[in-house]
Amino acid sequence: MVLFISTGEIVFLLFAVLMLFGVDRLPEFARTAGKAIRSVKNAANDIKSEIANATPEDVDPSKAIKKITKEVENSIKRGL
Repeated sequence: MVLFISTGEIVFLLFAVLMLFGVDRLPEFARTAGKAIRSVKNAANDIKSEIANATPEDVDPSKAIKKITKEVENSIKRGL
């Protein structure tokens, strides 16, 4: 997902990270950031799957309306 960050801003951020953490800690920082991103993605996928499992698969209201109208028609026919 692009966050509307220009190339110059990305270069500046990389330079700032390099200056703050140094060359020695940069791989550790990248690993930690990767793990954090992966855990956020996994959490988002878990939430999506929970929502998909919680909702019924057949959510078509037209089928329910057709079923109700057939029941009403049948009850009217039985009444005549």
